[in-house]
Amino acid sequence: MRAIPLFSFLRRAGAQLPGADGAPTTRISLLEGKKRPMTFGSLLFIGLVAFAMVCLEGMSLYRTYYNELEQAQVATFNITNAAAQHAEKTVELIDAILYGVVERVNNDGIALDQPRLQTLIEERVNKIPALQGLFVYDATGNWLISSAGSTPANANNADRDYFRYHQSHVDRGMRIGKPIISRSSGVWVVPMSRRLQDKAGNFSGVALATVPIRYFQDYYSSFDLGRNGAMLLALADGTLIARRPYIANAIGTNIANGAVMTMFRELGDHGSGMRIAKLDRVERQYSYRKLAASPLVVSAALAKDEIFASWWAETWRECAVVALLLVILLFIGSRLFRQILIRDGMERELRQMHQALEESVLELDRLARTDGLTGLSNRRCLGERVDTELARARRQHTPLAMIMIDIDFFKKYNDSYGHIAGDACLKLVSAAIDDATRRPGDLAARYGGEEFSVMLPNTDLEGGMAVARRICAAVVVLREAHRASDFGIVTISAGVYACVPDTSIDASTLFAHADQALYAAKTSGRNQAVGSAAQPAMV
Repeated sequence: MRAIPLFSFLRRAGAQLPGADGAPTTRISLLEGKKRPMTFGSLLFIGLVAFAMVCLEGMSLYRTYYNELEQAQVATFNITNAAAQHAEKTVELIDAILYGVVERVNNDGIALDQPRLQTLIEERVNKIPALQGLFVYDATGNWLISSAGSTPANANNADRDYFRYHQSHVDRGMRIGKPIISRSSGVWVVPMSRRLQDKAGNFSGVALATVPIRYFQDYYSSFDLGRNGAMLLALADGTLIARRPYIANAIGTNIANGAVMTMFRELGDHGSGMRIAKLDRVERQYSYRKLAASPLVVSAALAKDEIFASWWAETWRECAVVALLLVILLFIGSRLFRQILIRDGMERELRQMHQALEESVLELDRLARTDGLTGLSNRRCLGERVDTELARARRQHTPLAMIMIDIDFFKKYNDSYGHIAGDACLKLVSAAIDDATRRPGDLAARYGGEEFSVMLPNTDLEGGMAVARRICAAVVVLREAHRASDFGIVTISAGVYACVPDTSIDASTLFAHADQALYAAKTSGRNQAVGSAAQPAMV
């Protein structure tokens, strides 16, 4: 039976040797390419359908999420505007009442009009829910008129913040003070006051109206904010006046670092945002507004978990349906894919066998072209590449350089250190040579024994000498001890030959001239690179 060469067998079986680019091609790989679209197509179809379902559901949930958030923003904005209008009208009403009291006192005095003024004050307090009390104090803080009808003995309010303010300020506008506990009723109130002065402009007392904080609390309770919604009224400096839900200990405290006041400083006189409250750590959607004519800030908020409670419920239902559809889709898809896998099982095993065979051939080819000790290309590979590069250089009229390298006194090295150490030395030198040949087209090879060759395409003599000197220097840098050498360390000698080849130049000519240059380097002292003396057609 006639023997069939290995490579012929591979071609008949469907395998092909690697081409010039090193990429193997087989008939089986072509078959695989035809089968792959069907396998990948089924996976892609299932994946796209599942991805589309998830994306559509995600987009739907995204839209409904922001619809819920937008509705919450609109709701809190409207409630805030209503609360702001309520506060503005309350302030305007109290300001008008105080203005009337101040005008009567400044123009008519207390002594002449006290009975009428007392009656007027009591009527105003009885008819207006926003008023807790109306008072008039003299320049020393003594009570002159009280809506309560009677004045406590030795009553004096000169220690109150609003009183001290009007003593030292000539501003005649109404001042809204920080919440205090009323001395006449014992409840939390907001003091609103105006300065009294005589005709000469001297301070003569204070007219005070007190608004019960309960008045704002009752109004805020009329809004449906959910279980964890919130509303508040505060001074612009952060002093809390009223809050829903009510926290007794919080009235009068400073909330400048809270959610609302932080947004007030960051965004301006009005705005909205999702923040976590400092007082109760509940995350809410806030809207706030500062009153235009007074230092008051109002805010309304809805709890985030309540805003999205219905959205979450609907989301879980929709996700459950989508999940069920995905399970059905994946079940059907897995059955389909399994059938494809079963049908393609034999082809896959055949592909694996041929792939292993091709890899073995490639490895054999690599081993056939590589020196087993140094890892560089071997002489066979060098010969093939030299022929190829010579042909290219002839066509393109480009220079080609060849370097022959020999380790100095290598026989003495083996005699001194042994052949195992000699092999290690060869590996070190070959690594230095390989590192010094930096271009992809350069080829470093072991020529034989302790000799090496470096082929440099498109390189003239000057370039070849530069590479050779770089290799010599790289070996010296190793500082590998060599007691039998004149230099005390391992060194190399290199001969360089370069030309623009014509038909008279073949591989043997290149090696012969490079070897002559190497001989010149060795006879002239070693540890150096020398160019060939004969340079026909040199560049």
